[in-house]
Amino acid sequence: MSTPPLPPSSDPQAAPDPDLLTALDPGTPPADLQRIAAERPDLHAVLAANPGTYPALLEWLRTSEDPAVQAALVNRAPAQPAAAAAADPVAAASPGPAPAAGAPLAPAPTRRRRRAPLLVGAAVVVVLVLVGAGLGIRALLGRGSTVSPAASTVQEVSTSWAEGSHKTWKLDVGEDALVTVNGDQVVVGTLNSSFDLTRVTAYDISGSEPEQQWETKVDQDDGYVGYWGDWLWIGGNQLLKASDGTPTEAGWDEDLFPILLGSYAVACDRHDHCTGWSASDPTTPLWEQDIAGVNDGEAAYYLWAVHDGSLVTLAARDTAVRLEDGALIDLNVNDEEHVIPLADGWLIVNYVDEEYRVLSPSGEQVDAFEGAWPNSDDKMWARRFEAPRPTGAQVRAFVVDGDLSWAAVTSQHDPDAKDHCSLTLTIGEHTLVPAREDGECVYAVESSWYGLSSDTSLLMQVEGSPAQTSASVVLAGMWSVADGKPVAFAGSEPGEQPMWLVNPELIIAFDREDGQITAYAPGRK
Repeated sequence: MSTPPLPPSSDPQAAPDPDLLTALDPGTPPADLQRIAAERPDLHAVLAANPGTYPALLEWLRTSEDPAVQAALVNRAPAQPAAAAAADPVAAASPGPAPAAGAPLAPAPTRRRRRAPLLVGAAVVVVLVLVGAGLGIRALLGRGSTVSPAASTVQEVSTSWAEGSHKTWKLDVGEDALVTVNGDQVVVGTLNSSFDLTRVTAYDISGSEPEQQWETKVDQDDGYVGYWGDWLWIGGNQLLKASDGTPTEAGWDEDLFPILLGSYAVACDRHDHCTGWSASDPTTPLWEQDIAGVNDGEAAYYLWAVHDGSLVTLAARDTAVRLEDGALIDLNVNDEEHVIPLADGWLIVNYVDEEYRVLSPSGEQVDAFEGAWPNSDDKMWARRFEAPRPTGAQVRAFVVDGDLSWAAVTSQHDPDAKDHCSLTLTIGEHTLVPAREDGECVYAVESSWYGLSSDTSLLMQVEGSPAQTSASVVLAGMWSVADGKPVAFAGSEPGEQPMWLVNPELIIAFDREDGQITAYAPGRK
């Protein structure tokens, strides 16, 4: 069973829904997002997936009974509890835009049975629907390594960007297209007036000008284009070979809507029976496993780590699963505790009693300590794309001794800031404010991470997941560490238009209004 589609316009030639496009855009002002939330319950899942949606609205959306909304929220970074610390403490260190001053709260969401449009291109690949036979596994499931190819690109970014940028080419792909990028390939999805995906086109951007690789006609009402290993997933069980556009059906039922990232996919039915898949053989199950609690309200959020070279994720509140073989790890968590993945195991936190347990990757306790978790305005470590998880020893040093000497980037929020950005970032002896050329703040959203060039001369705010190995990172901001000045891209603004860091010396931006993809190279021409 799948949710019904959004009702089409009465005029088949009508322009795309402007509210839908606004709800998709990460650069939409909070006031506009709030209006859409109040007036358009049919777009709540889209708002929940938008990486630019401000925290107060996200908390409100978490009260929705719509399974598509809850699925979209699950596929963001870890949810942030209002009073306690977040499931991922690093995410809590980066505040988002404040709610519109004096604006009324949107009315309570109502349960609606519908199909949420699976739309990409605004920022990151986000799965909006986990309905069908069940809500599916509430975790981000994928294969990766501690440092993915995308993270390497972040580290190796050319230092010449600090000198500015210049345009190198343009490509017209049409307004409101779906755009995703993987290295030297740009893939464009074309939608009709009902937002059905009708055509997918791939371009090679390795040369001085883009060249079309292939084009495939499709008929897919779950308008989505996202990389999965060497494949493109376009919704349901429909795949296209990324190299030539050849269509293939994956082995899972088209109504299960699996979670997939990198080269793994997992689909769970309403009976907590889960099946794992690999992009190396998308027609044959990799493993099957019953995972109690996968579908209950306490299931885990977006919590993954790489342990001993294998990607693991929290599949239920007290159970982790190793994605390569489905092996389960019992973390023995009680009702007052929360799980945070570490680079070298798991952190079990009781925020009320201020007690912490460190577990090995296999679940054995190796350390325990006590200490107060910091307030939202205290100095914290920033989430680094190239080093996504701290170790247990690093967390202990921070909680017990306030020691952040191990953190390459720290952040601090000033709740009293009125005439300037409330967030400051510190890298070594340098402190900068993440702002655009016009001085407008570039607040971190829940899906944002920070990346440092290998020589620490450039700081980037990026979106997506470090475990993603088959998609280029989305750039939300870039600054020179020495002077704190933002890198300028004439005609484009990181955070307002989707921008991808393709390789160390190539960044592309997509302007949805004019349908143009623009390429930039570092340095002034």
